[in-house]
Amino acid sequence: MKHRPLPRRQAPLPARITPHQQADQLTREGRLADAWKICQAGIAAAPADAGWLPRLALILLKSGRVEEAETVYADAVDRLPPDATLLNGWGICLKLLGHLQAAERAFRWGLQFAPADAALRANLAAVLRALERLDEAETELILALEQNPRQVNAHVNLAAVRLARHDFPGAVTASRQALALQPDQPDALYSLTGALQAQGHMAEAARLIDDSLTRRPTPRMLFCKSMLDLTQGALLSGWAAYEARFQAEPARFPALPPLPRWQGEPLAGRQLLIWREQGLGDELMFASCYADAIALAKGDALLAPPSPSPSPSPSRSPVRIQCDPRLTSLFSRAFPDAQVGDTRPAPGEDGIVQVAAGSLPGLLRPGIDRFGATGGFLSARADLKAVWGQRVAALGPGLKVGLCWRSGLRLEGRRHLYTDLVDWKPLLTLPGLHIVPLQYDDVAEESAEAEDMFGIRLHRWSDLDLKDDLESVAALLDTLDLVITVPTAIGEFAAALGVAVWRLSPRIDFTCLGSPVRPWFASMRPFPEPVSGDRRDTIQAMARTLDRLRHDPAHGILE
Repeated sequence: MKHRPLPRRQAPLPARITPHQQADQLTREGRLADAWKICQAGIAAAPADAGWLPRLALILLKSGRVEEAETVYADAVDRLPPDATLLNGWGICLKLLGHLQAAERAFRWGLQFAPADAALRANLAAVLRALERLDEAETELILALEQNPRQVNAHVNLAAVRLARHDFPGAVTASRQALALQPDQPDALYSLTGALQAQGHMAEAARLIDDSLTRRPTPRMLFCKSMLDLTQGALLSGWAAYEARFQAEPARFPALPPLPRWQGEPLAGRQLLIWREQGLGDELMFASCYADAIALAKGDALLAPPSPSPSPSPSRSPVRIQCDPRLTSLFSRAFPDAQVGDTRPAPGEDGIVQVAAGSLPGLLRPGIDRFGATGGFLSARADLKAVWGQRVAALGPGLKVGLCWRSGLRLEGRRHLYTDLVDWKPLLTLPGLHIVPLQYDDVAEESAEAEDMFGIRLHRWSDLDLKDDLESVAALLDTLDLVITVPTAIGEFAAALGVAVWRLSPRIDFTCLGSPVRPWFASMRPFPEPVSGDRRDTIQAMARTLDRLRHDPAHGILE
């Protein structure tokens, strides 16, 4: 019997891909230029089709054109029914542009359409972390991981939140979970090495950093290396890697001005702009280098190479110092050879080189021996010092001690730097002391509570603006016998005036540069927090030390 051949099986015809789908596929494949052409052709053929807008916006976002992408996303939100994907993209743009509250609203709106979208929830948590709402961020991230345990970004953000909260074991766990899913995830490596350093596991942190830099160098990992090296006293390599900070954490460190960088050479008729890049405390710490930088730039410092070039004209200050406006008069007295204040170059002005304040130690302090006996470089105004000297003397006999028990920036990421006033009972109840609160925020209720609880009196003056009138604050500080503080700008300010300062320091503090002191300031003595992390133990030790020294005239406050 003759069998008929079986019919050949036909492959199914591919479904027709719409232009929208074609653009989406090209974008997923990273062929952004081709996707852009498809979008442009689609818009030309159907200008009223708003469906092209989110596709254009995503291409712009992936191309790094964030401002343009945000504008297109906003247009799409106006013209299209909102959905989770659209609102997620818009929120990402808003976050990258620093519009954090708007980004939060976009992500929360998106979650109304897709409450189980773990990636969207992780993005919301990242914004909450940037807003210093760390408890809320952690709650969202835990929920995101319950929805999708393999959501890498959620693990990464959870590690960052826990690192900010000083939950170092938790940060290690979350980092390792992210790395188990994505072994080279750079942000997870950054959090992991930071948490290991904070726990004192320096060798493991160093191995991870070196391995990461060998395989895939990134600015964040270089910055992490700088923190490790500086903490261990390896200043040459530490300061070199510290230059990565601008790329590693652009939200924390501002962009470099578009001027040639000064490398320590004589100015040869040019001007040097030294500009502040960080908060008031860091500005004061790095300003301990300014006098040497000015001398080096003028060519009359021992470490400057000889130069046949003519010196700048006497009518033109060779150095400009851009500073916090509150410091202008103080810095003008401290650095009379410099032009101080808002010294940004005018458009078209040339002949200027620049250096960031935090880059000066790399030029001037390659080793601890180059710090020398760094005394106070600021001075209080004589007339104000006379006024405050009378006020403080009127408190009566005994030591006059300024106290700052928390940062004025009440951010969740700085909670580890805070204490409560009542934690200072061992000091507050020490006889023979006059305690002067140095908090610039409103502490009247807190102070009254401590006064009632311990039967003491804290000395405050209602006409003193501790935040903005730094000339008067300097005069007050200069009359005190001792300032005791957690890590705040008030400690740097007092030490820059040459006032004795006891600093309740973190256990791991890179600014000590591997030494038992803070070499920036001769008058500052660090008291590191104990391994237990309970700062009340250190406060008790401070009180015992102060009690012993005040009864022993053979010793000074700094010993």
